[in-house]
Amino acid sequence: MNELLTLLSIQMHAQLLLHSPPADEQLLKTYLRVKPLLHTPHAAEAVRILGAREVEIVPPFPSSETERLFRYEQVFGPTASNIEVFEQTMTAPIANALQGYNSTVFIYGMTGAGKTYTMFNAPSKLGGGTGLVGLTLRRLFEQLVVAQGKFQVALSFYEIYNENIRDLLSDSALPLAILEVPGRGVVISDLRELAVESV
Repeated sequence: MNELLTLLSIQMHAQLLLHSPPADEQLLKTYLRVKPLLHTPHAAEAVRILGAREVEIVPPFPSSETERLFRYEQVFGPTASNIEVFEQTMTAPIANALQGYNSTVFIYGMTGAGKTYTMFNAPSKLGGGTGLVGLTLRRLFEQLVVAQGKFQVALSFYEIYNENIRDLLSDSALPLAILEVPGRGVVISDLRELAVESV
């Protein structure tokens, strides 16, 4: 059965900035990546790609249930490499971040859908080798060198699973809390943040 992984890119305007994002820039974009079909005797097509922006969900059993169509900014098929996904999804968030806007990429999907594969590493036989995190950091630091400005880059990694937030840079397995802090907004308490200067 092929599974879905949705890449959700959210570009939010930083509260302290006095200028607005470009008028033609959409603030919320959704992308879909379809995982390759499993090579098992009972594998069945669950998603049919109809074009660059549309998929059809196929019911698992013959029924009266109608097939459903969904549209995205772009659909990536099973053979798409992480580099291809990166070029199509991350260029605008990186450019916006360098202009002073907060840029967030939210990757979600069911267990086994390919989130880790997309974020961190892809086998070289599939044209990958580096995931979106590594490719984004590499491009960001390349752009910072060209910009020759004064920038500070800090990273945090966390996972939300079963409504619990876990800091992936900490050895602690204790869940973290979400707090609203005056002057800062909504934050995750005790989330480790690392300053980085290169990849």
